Amino acid sequence: MVAAGRGSTVRYLLGSRARLGHDPLCAERLAALVPGLHRREVYLCGPAGMADTAVSALQAAGVPRRRIHRESFEF
Repeated sequence: MVAAGRGSTVRYLLGSRARLGHDPLCAERLAALVPGLHRREVYLCGPAGMADTAVSALQAAGVPRRRIHRESFEF
């Protein structure tokens, strides 16, 4: 896996908010999931709406826009 070879970790956030019982893409949850999030490079991929939500939450958690890298796709 590319991430492991570079000393990185891949986090998968799966499931609806209703099923999980919380919003996995809120700034607080993301910051709790990844210690030092504001100092990390973040790579995300997903549908435009989800990616937009994630980018907003990441910025609210203190991640500078230059450290957020995204790839979008639509079904």
